[in-house]
Amino acid sequence: MTRVAAGTEFFPYDHDCNRQNHCNEDQCCGPGPWFRTSVITLRVSESCYYSWCTCGPFQRKRDDIKLEIVISAARKRTREMCGPKRLQQDIVEHEGLQIGVCRIKRLRKELCIRCHQKRKFKATTNSNNSLPVVRNLVDQKFTVIAPNQIWLTDRTYIRTREGWLYLAAHKDLFNGEIVGYALDKRMTSILVMRSFFKAVARKRPPVGLIHHSDRESQYCSRKFRKLIKEFKMKASMSRRGNCYNNDPGAC
Repeated sequence: MTRVAAGTEFFPYDHDCNRQNHCNEDQCCGPGPWFRTSVITLRVSESCYYSWCTCGPFQRKRDDIKLEIVISAARKRTREMCGPKRLQQDIVEHEGLQIGVCRIKRLRKELCIRCHQKRKFKATTNSNNSLPVVRNLVDQKFTVIAPNQIWLTDRTYIRTREGWLYLAAHKDLFNGEIVGYALDKRMTSILVMRSFFKAVARKRPPVGLIHHSDRESQYCSRKFRKLIKEFKMKASMSRRGNCYNNDPGAC
């Protein structure tokens, strides 16, 4: 394993790259009026100045140029999700080069490289509330013989062109049909009520239909429980901490 150090000719370099921007005018037309003052102030000789004009960049700078390519390749291999320490391990493994973490940090900053962080999962269910709940009438018996006997409902969030939106949906357990749904930027009881109204308007369910949900506060709210009673449905809720009680209705 080779260590990249300043002052060692590790990477090949094209010496045609010179400092023409600084010195071509002086070499062609002679030094300007500022030249002698600058030389005296900096305490350098004229030969030293012209030598600086014709030489290439320092070895460490030449190494940095090559290392930027190595770091960019390592970033692609790690799917742009790793920081300096993981990049260092990848470079050692694939390139056999020992590079300091601080040097990788500096070059990443110069290249404006940042790792992509995975979005933290946002839970949409919160059963820790003091609202009244009802017993589970379904009890994981997901077999029905006709439509509009049991409706399952759930909420989730999805990514759209407008940004992240919350989705509430009602599903018929008989055939898995989505009988109603609604989208909104906020997760409120109004969202699940809109989905409920769409389902009722489309299907005109009979009296005694079982409406099954989890114990989320939107379904436990007084307004939503009042709707269930007005349409003469039977409310049913999953047991706390058991996702399988509403598995077919999960979004």
